[in-house]
Amino acid sequence: MEILIKIDTNILSVLIVLILLYCNHILRDSRIKKNNYFIFLMIITIIILMLEIIVWILVDNTSDYANILLRITYFIFIALTPIGPSIWRLYVINHINIKKITKKTLLLSFFPTLIHLIILIVSQWTDYLYIITMQNEIITGIGSIWTSIAAIIPIICAFYLTVKNRLLIHSNAFKALLFFGIIPVVASLIELITIELFLLWPTIAVSLLLLFLFIEISRLSLDYLTGTYNRKQLHNYMENLIKHKENFTILMYDFDNLKLINDTYGHVSGDEALVYATNIIKNNINRSFYFARYAGDEFILINRDSKETAEEVSKKIDEAFITHNDKRVTEFDIFMSSGTLYCEGQYNSVTELIREVDELMYNNKHNNKRDRTNRR
Repeated sequence: MEILIKIDTNILSVLIVLILLYCNHILRDSRIKKNNYFIFLMIITIIILMLEIIVWILVDNTSDYANILLRITYFIFIALTPIGPSIWRLYVINHINIKKITKKTLLLSFFPTLIHLIILIVSQWTDYLYIITMQNEIITGIGSIWTSIAAIIPIICAFYLTVKNRLLIHSNAFKALLFFGIIPVVASLIELITIELFLLWPTIAVSLLLLFLFIEISRLSLDYLTGTYNRKQLHNYMENLIKHKENFTILMYDFDNLKLINDTYGHVSGDEALVYATNIIKNNINRSFYFARYAGDEFILINRDSKETAEEVSKKIDEAFITHNDKRVTEFDIFMSSGTLYCEGQYNSVTELIREVDELMYNNKHNNKRDRTNRR
């Protein structure tokens, strides 16, 4: 009965991950779809869960080939166990975008897996990790703890990176990354205490489900084209700031020539201009800025640091657009105007706030167009 429960648990876990793979496939605009590490993690989870099912079926089976098949299957199962956590560490690094995935990064992530593999191979002659009897009984060896340790180390490293870089991560994604780190670690610690239990991979399947749901929720809060927050999320964020009388600086950016780009080069180029503008702004702000697409060609930045910080960033962004145009990165120039407003709890509604910063932005737009006309 106990083995049947374990098999049923794994089958359910496999079904969960298969559904996630299918959902990931059909949601082609999902950010997860673009992350191969997440796909690799789902695939390795399915493989290991299936291997574990085969192990449970073969245990105590006395048929002629069962012993050989069990030895091969269990070896592969134990060898692959630390790989998932190593991929998870790479996923976190890639998601946070704190550094490029290099050969050194790959080596560091899979180092516990490599050490564990060496121990596993040696164990085939020393019975250090486990023993499989001729009656197909699996007996854990004195070194079996190393399998759990090799799996825990990358997860703890990923957990540390998540907490350390929490300011760089969207709140929903941060919660998902955090829970994904906590649940398997707890499961691994239970495995250390009760060696007979195999909890790591069923809990990883559940964690994958939570991660997918959280990131899908985050995706729904983002603008499809630019990847910035959408208008609804922006409105909720500003409404919350106004309600609690928070001090913040709001910057509104608006294209001066998007219509000209659309009319001259086509709407595909217009979308390209929006993406270029978004990236230019993103590259010149830090994660303390809340960045959203307010309307078709209007963007809003909100910063809760000092007014001076926002003004410095505004100058950097203006200079970045000038540099972009000077380098002729695109066949069209990108001209944007901005309005900056410092709020100290004096506004009672989002509409009132937007109306005032919008007016400042349009005054600046008028001046910019006049200056460009005079330079001609």
